[in-house]
Amino acid sequence: MSELESRKGLPGYSRVVNALTVASLLMQSTTVLDRMAYALTSEQAIRAISDSMRIVSSGLENELIKHEKKESRDGSKTYDILIVTPSKTKESYEIYGTLPSEEEVSKVVEELSSDIRIARKIGAIALASYAKVLQERISNIEKGE
Repeated sequence: MSELESRKGLPGYSRVVNALTVASLLMQSTTVLDRMAYALTSEQAIRAISDSMRIVSSGLENELIKHEKKESRDGSKTYDILIVTPSKTKESYEIYGTLPSEEEVSKVVEELSSDIRIARKIGAIALASYAKVLQERISNIEKGE
């Protein structure tokens, strides 16, 4: 388990959380996150993941998502970050981590079939991640960055 997964409180799902967050940033809406957080059936949750992955794929094709490495302030660590720039704006957002592999998405889909509570946890954490990314962007604007 990575340090980032440990901090997010949902080991093994942080990249799926990232995908949901990226999709919401690209759409500039929490619709997909809400559908995941409030899913009553595994089918609803799987559809939310499917929709978010379609949005992420489109964002990658249109170069609205970029993967970069960023060093810590003291230079001791290097982090993966996703730079997301919604097409309707010139603002960009940073998310620490990467996008999920096909295997990771398959694993989550399989687990959702047996426990819908996983979807609600992923959705709640993705909503928190989305809010944090927006707050960081506002703080950077206030600092003049």
